[in-house]
Amino acid sequence: MNSESFRIARRILKNKEQPVVKLSKWSVAVGLMVVLITICIVRGFQNEIRDKVVGFSAHIQISHRDLNNSFEASPISKQQDFLSVLKADARIRHIQCFVTKNGIMQANEQIEGVVLKGVDANYDFTFLQQHLYEGNLPDFSANGASKEILVSQNTADKLNLKVGDKVKLYFIQDPPRERRLTIVGIYDTGLEEYDSRFAFVDMRQLQKLNGWAAEQVGGFELYVTDFTDIDNVGNKVKEEIPYDMYATTIKEQCADIFNWLSFFDYTGGILIALVIFICVVTITSALLVMVFERTKLIGICKAIGFTNNQVAQVFLYIAAILIGKAVVIGNAVGVLLCWVQYRFHLITLDSHAYYMDFVPIQFDVVAIIVVNICSVLICLAALLLPARLLMKKISPVEALRFE
Repeated sequence: MNSESFRIARRILKNKEQPVVKLSKWSVAVGLMVVLITICIVRGFQNEIRDKVVGFSAHIQISHRDLNNSFEASPISKQQDFLSVLKADARIRHIQCFVTKNGIMQANEQIEGVVLKGVDANYDFTFLQQHLYEGNLPDFSANGASKEILVSQNTADKLNLKVGDKVKLYFIQDPPRERRLTIVGIYDTGLEEYDSRFAFVDMRQLQKLNGWAAEQVGGFELYVTDFTDIDNVGNKVKEEIPYDMYATTIKEQCADIFNWLSFFDYTGGILIALVIFICVVTITSALLVMVFERTKLIGICKAIGFTNNQVAQVFLYIAAILIGKAVVIGNAVGVLLCWVQYRFHLITLDSHAYYMDFVPIQFDVVAIIVVNICSVLICLAALLLPARLLMKKISPVEALRFE
C-alpha cells in the first residue's frame, strides 16, 4: 500500500497546484533561504572578528607573572625548557616571541600615543599581510636592528603620514630616549580599538631601549591548529610553564568580545526557530486545504481498503515532495546570494560600528546540512498528528456523498 500511497500522491501533484499550496511551497523555500543566509552571515561575523582579534594577540600569550598592568612586561629568557614540549604538541602550529613598549609618536607637529610591538623575523605576518593598506611589511631579518615601522591607517590619518615618511618616537624613561624610524607600510584591520593603538617595529630596537640582552623578551605567543581546542591547549600550556609565568587565551583576554560573538548564536538560533515555525504553519495550512479538497478521494481510498494511516501517508508524501522542492529552491537561491556577497561585497557596513566594511560570509556546510535536515524532519513530524486525526474524522460514507 505504501507504493500505492506514493503513486496517488504523485498523481495529485500532477494537477494544477492550488494557490495556497504554491504559497506554502514558496514560503518554505524563502524560509530556508533566510536560514541559510543567517548561518553564513553569523559565521562570517564570528570568524572575521575572531581572526582580527587573534591577529594582534595570537591564540595564547605567555608573560612574566608580575603586578605590572601596563603593556611593558618584565623580561623573560627566550631559552625555556617548556618550549620544546609545546613545539612537540601537534595542536600548536607556531610559537613566536614579542616585546611591547609604550611610546609617543611625533610627526607634522602632532603627537599620538602608541604601543610599539617589537617582533622578529620569526613573527607570523599573515594577518597583517591580509590587511596591508599601503606599502610593504617591514623586514626584520637583517643583522642590525631595523629602523622600519608599520603603522595603522588610523595613526597615519591622525598624524598625516604616508609611506616613506620619517617619524620620531619618544620614550618616557630614565633617561628619556628618542628614535627616528621610517614608515614602510600602513595596515588597516577595521578594529579601531587596536588600530589606534599598535605599531610594529624590530624587537631589537625595544630590547636596546629597555637595556635587555638579546635573549630577553616580553613573552611568547602561540597559535593553535584548531580554535575550538584552544581551552584544552591553554590548560596544557598553564601546566607546563613555571610558577613565575602565566598564560592567557585570547578568549580570556577579550572576554567581552567573545561573549558578544557567542550572543550571535542565540539570536541566530531564535531567528531560525521562528522561520521553521512559519514553515510548519504554512505547510500545515496547505495540508488542511488539500484534505478538504480531496475528501471524496479519501472516501474512495477508505472504501477500497486503505487504513487511516495509509491515507494519511498520501498527504504526507505530498507534503514531503513540496518540502523537497522548497529545500532545493531555497538552498540554491540562498547559496547564490551568499556567493555574490562573498565575491563582490555588495552590502557594505560602517567599519567603526561593525569592525568591518562589508557583510562577511562564511559557508558552514555542516551547519547548513544539519539545519536543513532538522527543518524537513520537524515539518514532517508536525504534520503527522493533524494528518492522522483528520483521516479518523472522515468516514467513507460521508466522504463519498460530499461534493
